[in-house]
Amino acid sequence: MNDIFDYLRNLFNDIKARRYIESCYYDSGAAGKLFENLINKQLDNKCFADFFGIELKVSSPYNSYPITLFSSFPKIYNKSFEDSISYLITNFGYTCDNGIKKLSINVKSNKIKYCKNGYGFMLKVSYKWEKIYLCVFYKNKIICTKFYWSFEQLYEIVENKLKNLAYISYMQKNINGKKYINYCDMIFYRFKKPIFFIKAIEDGIISINFNIVLYSLDNIRYHGVNFVIYYKDFSFIYEKINK
Repeated sequence: MNDIFDYLRNLFNDIKARRYIESCYYDSGAAGKLFENLINKQLDNKCFADFFGIELKVSSPYNSYPITLFSSFPKIYNKSFEDSISYLITNFGYTCDNGIKKLSINVKSNKIKYCKNGYGFMLKVSYKWEKIYLCVFYKNKIICTKFYWSFEQLYEIVENKLKNLAYISYMQKNINGKKYINYCDMIFYRFKKPIFFIKAIEDGIISINFNIVLYSLDNIRYHGVNFVIYYKDFSFIYEKINK
């Protein structure tokens, strides 16, 4: 791995020396996409780390949003992925003013978060069953615990995707309608023991963003169920590597 860290560091230093680089992207993920282009990153499997075993996270120091670690939908025993999504949004999603049903909510451990339809959601860590349950409430009473992530499922994702991470910070400016990005710093991290990941969920350090939209029974837009953490809390699950 040392050679890969050195290789990525050298690539980054060359990019940093160029200062503000004109971006061909203009959305919220522009800095990350441009950086991947600059290092000639190939299309990859989202189940694995971005760059030869190193996951890349590109963020502005002024970003007030948490960083997405990965996306993973909870399981229902004996149900397919599609059926599980359909069950969740159909039964517990809320209807918007335009008639579209959706579920867009951030869920944490040991704190019920309610939607406007009266359904509440909370994560519950069970060390006995080695699962993290998505608990659904109505009028402060628990009504569903069918959805869960197994520890084994999460450990596998952490091992394959998050074991080594490079955090790249950037600044940007807009001139005459064009976006320019300056990559400022890169810090390498190594994941602590997987149990720290579970503990971070239990303590509310890691939360989960749900973003699912139901247009019709045969048209469900799945925008992700994302495990997120604020950069300031990285030390709960990562340790810095001096590379």
